[in-house]
Amino acid sequence: EQVVRLAGGMSEWTASSLPVKKGKSS
Repeated sequence: EQVVRLAGGMSEWTASSLPVKKGKSS
């Protein structure tokens, strides 16, 4: 369960982080 939750957290963090970086780059 911890691994699945961790992977889900990383997925959300990555999805949230990428758009922010793209917005700043633009």
